[in-house]
Amino acid sequence: PGCTFASCSALCPPGSLSASHPPALKTTCPCSSLLQYKFANGDSYEGDYVRGRKEGRGTYKSIVGAVYKGEYKADRREGQGCEWYANGNEYEGGFDAGKRSGHGTMLYAGGDVYIGQWRRDMKHGRGTLRFAAGGVYQGAFRVGAMEGQGVYCFADGARYSLTAECHVYT
Repeated sequence: PGCTFASCSALCPPGSLSASHPPALKTTCPCSSLLQYKFANGDSYEGDYVRGRKEGRGTYKSIVGAVYKGEYKADRREGQGCEWYANGNEYEGGFDAGKRSGHGTMLYAGGDVYIGQWRRDMKHGRGTLRFAAGGVYQGAFRVGAMEGQGVYCFADGARYSLTAECHVYT
């Protein structure tokens, strides 16, 4: 997966750290002061550590296939990052307190694409949701649902204006 924000390229190149080490061993990266840590459950982290916490930039790989590459603060995803999920979804954008927040883009495995505002891991604020089947919704989202003012354009060109009474989960 190709993350487009500049901070990802500041991480160590793949393969620059030793993959064979005991679970509790931290290894210094030869290209900077980055560390690698393998957790007892098989997950791994390589990146900046400050006082025993993830701080700065790093990559977290889950044994189930999820990968986060981006900024950390106080051991949580914070700032800009990219996340690839085991189900095939991909997200690039802001994180706050470990959750998707601010502006971001989600590419869903089924082909749908959402570009817009997030809060606490949910679509919230203004955004555009393009459906793989051809429809597009542009407007307000609240707590993960299309809610408020917006316009839905169907694949055949028909348009439907949504009002505050609509509440459609996506």
